[in-house]
Amino acid sequence: MYFVNMYHISVCLVSLVELINTLTAVTVIHPANISAPRMWVKEGDIMTLECSVSDTKISDGPRHMYLCKDGTGILMSMLLKENDTSFKVDNITTKDSGKYSCVYSHKKMLPREVNATGEDSVFIHVYGPHTVHPALISGEKSLISEGATLQLECQITHGELPEELFLYLCKNGVGRLVEPVMNSTHAIFRIGCITRHDSGNYSCVLAEEQTPMKVQGEGANLFYISVSSEDSKAGDEPRTPCSGNVFRILCSIAVLIVAVVVLSSGRICQQKDVCEEKEEA
Repeated sequence: MYFVNMYHISVCLVSLVELINTLTAVTVIHPANISAPRMWVKEGDIMTLECSVSDTKISDGPRHMYLCKDGTGILMSMLLKENDTSFKVDNITTKDSGKYSCVYSHKKMLPREVNATGEDSVFIHVYGPHTVHPALISGEKSLISEGATLQLECQITHGELPEELFLYLCKNGVGRLVEPVMNSTHAIFRIGCITRHDSGNYSCVLAEEQTPMKVQGEGANLFYISVSSEDSKAGDEPRTPCSGNVFRILCSIAVLIVAVVVLSSGRICQQKDVCEEKEEA
């Protein structure tokens, strides 16, 4: 009787272990790798994402690869002997912007049932004619004297700058008319002879080419600029390098005017002497 009970117990234990193994095999989701040819995709174009398996310890057999957006599955593809696959999303919109990753499992599930993230991820930006994307801003100092030159640097957060997009410098959420020095990842903005009116919160955004004053939005971070005039006295106009330049320009104009008057007077006198000589003759 004792041996019979032990036999039934052992059978139950074996069955329980098999059930646990089966359930474990069903629920295990493995992380995969992802890559993207382009991180910035224009609205209406095709978005291509590539997923691959690098874990060789996993047993062979059919695998189901899932493309996840912000941690939730959206598409599925079956892998037989290959270790990679591509997902293509047609006619994308700005709503398709987000963080993408890949995972796979041996059991087929509906994509929406998958809630996981992969080994790595890529952030896809979908841009259109009316979209504004945040960028990073940095500067050497936030307190600057009136009349100096303000220099700020704008930089995108992912990938290289697409040809259709431009970096704009915004003050208090509105674009400034400043021509930048640009390359593939960042732009430098310089504002000369700044005044106290230039104080405010500055940020950088990405948008398609348009008049800077029409660009509205705030970047990934803010950089506050405070313009001071410490050497100006109460009730007096502050003397700045810009005012000195203006003074020198006005002096130059005055000298030119005097020179023109002197030359004109000399010419008039010469004409008068010639006329008198003619009359005497």
